[in-house]
Amino acid sequence: MILSGKTGTIILVILILTVLISVSWVLFHKTGVEISEESTRKTPEEAVKEGFVKQLQRALADKNAKEVTSLMKSISAMGPTAVPPLVSAFKKNNHPEFQIVIIKTMGLIPDKTVLTSLQELYVTYAKQQPDFNVQKEIILTLSRLGGRDIFDTFINYLKIEKNQEIKNLLGNCLVAIGDTSKIDSAIKDNQSDPQLVQTLMAVKSKTEQDKTQRDVAIEINSLDLSGETAIKKLEDILKSEQSLSLRIFALQKLEQANSEPAVEVLLGFAEIPDNGNESNKTIKLNTIAALARMKINEARLAVKKLLANENLEIRRNTVEFLGAFGDSGSIPLLNQVISGDSSTEIRQKAGESILKIKQRNLK
Repeated sequence: MILSGKTGTIILVILILTVLISVSWVLFHKTGVEISEESTRKTPEEAVKEGFVKQLQRALADKNAKEVTSLMKSISAMGPTAVPPLVSAFKKNNHPEFQIVIIKTMGLIPDKTVLTSLQELYVTYAKQQPDFNVQKEIILTLSRLGGRDIFDTFINYLKIEKNQEIKNLLGNCLVAIGDTSKIDSAIKDNQSDPQLVQTLMAVKSKTEQDKTQRDVAIEINSLDLSGETAIKKLEDILKSEQSLSLRIFALQKLEQANSEPAVEVLLGFAEIPDNGNESNKTIKLNTIAALARMKINEARLAVKKLLANENLEIRRNTVEFLGAFGDSGSIPLLNQVISGDSSTEIRQKAGESILKIKQRNLK
């Protein structure tokens, strides 16, 4: 009986150990399978969300621009699979700086799914209390990625947008697309919305104006600068109501011509009063600077004439531009200013300009 009792106890212990081992094995196996499945299930989206995106947040917090740029490239290199977690990160983090980096990262991914995601994101974001710079980044990224295909989307955004600055930005993007036929169709299709029609009419006008300016710029660039006809054409553009950028382009071409007729035109614009007009003032300053840079004898004579001008501002600007762009040939002109100008200020600036030229020549 004693043996039988011991045997029973041993059997019972063995049974308990067997059960424990079995349960442990099942639990271990089940957990191991779950871990294995979890590892297998982990998609690139989850990897981005758990890894790179968090690193991106930390890099931004640390103001580590180099690391931010590197991470943007790494994330975008994952392609379309990176888009969903980036969108998720955008929605969960309302810090504008981080959201802008997310949009820029999405803009580096060459895939049409980015366009769709950004379009949806914009509509959702615009209904909240949006940050202007974030909205701007989404619009500019859409414009860059979508090109002409994004036209209708921007029309729809104009319908729902309340912020005038954003409306102006959308309008400028439509102008950049430059499709007047589409603008005409949009005007026709939205007659029930007078405000939108008014905006689109302004967009059309600006588009046509930009096209005209592009045509003029192409014409300027193709001119034979050795001919008198070209110089006259450039002079006419400088006198016109064309945009400031086009007029400066014409001025640069006159400087490039580097001829006596070109110098005569430039001198005329350097001497005429600007009458407080900022554009004319800018043209005048650029003209004086061009003459100061030109080395032909006719240009030096023109500069000498400017240095003797009764207008103190013209003399001051000429002296300063000679200091910035002149060479050793400009020093005799500046010495004449030192010995003859009635203004103490101008004489002092002439001395400073001579010093600048000499220092430049030593380098």
